[in-house]
Amino acid sequence: MLVPVSRLVYDGHHRLVTDDRTLRHLQWVIGDKLRRHEPFMFTWTHPPEDGGGRLAVWVTPDVGLAYTFDERRGGPLNARWIQALALAAHSPAGLWLVPEPVDEDGETETSDPSPQEVSP
Repeated sequence: MLVPVSRLVYDGHHRLVTDDRTLRHLQWVIGDKLRRHEPFMFTWTHPPEDGGGRLAVWVTPDVGLAYTFDERRGGPLNARWIQALALAAHSPAGLWLVPEPVDEDGETETSDPSPQEVSP
């Protein structure tokens, strides 16, 4: 099965390439921080085929962000993953891609989180 490829473009030229599911969770957390007028650092790594390394950007409402998804519709979100990402974004180190939490059976939880569920 092919994993849909999505992109987050920061300030017109910095790109994070990931899967649709991950980007939907990042979009939720980033949007929540920006709605609260809370700037934050966001760091991601580049795969070796793209030269490797990492990039850290300062995210504010003044900088353009574009989300491009391969799939037309998104599935349910994992509230625990959004909580983990939100806590990272709220930390001095800022947002980074923390692994998606799984339940005792090794399955990911899927639900539609409310803002109260994910506030850091």
